[in-house]
Amino acid sequence: MYRLSVDMDTISITQGVPSYGKEMDEIYQDFLGLETIRPKEVHDRIKEIYALMESDLDEAEKVLKELQEIVHQDSELEKIQMLIARRRTIGI
Repeated sequence: MYRLSVDMDTISITQGVPSYGKEMDEIYQDFLGLETIRPKEVHDRIKEIYALMESDLDEAEKVLKELQEIVHQDSELEKIQMLIARRRTIGI
């Protein structure tokens, strides 16, 4: 993947970031240099869940379920759900 940039009268082509095996949202984030492509409220809730996972799994799971009702399917939420289950099972 290549990036075409135009600055006044200069056109440049640079090689983008490696994209093989990445989800499209990850490619957009990398390519556009964004922290996230999610709405700010969703992004902030995801960060909140990760913080809660360090101290209160029950509350993290509660916030996760609330967010899943709004967002439905999201690979990051599925990952969080797996991490919570893992922590409950083996404590890591």
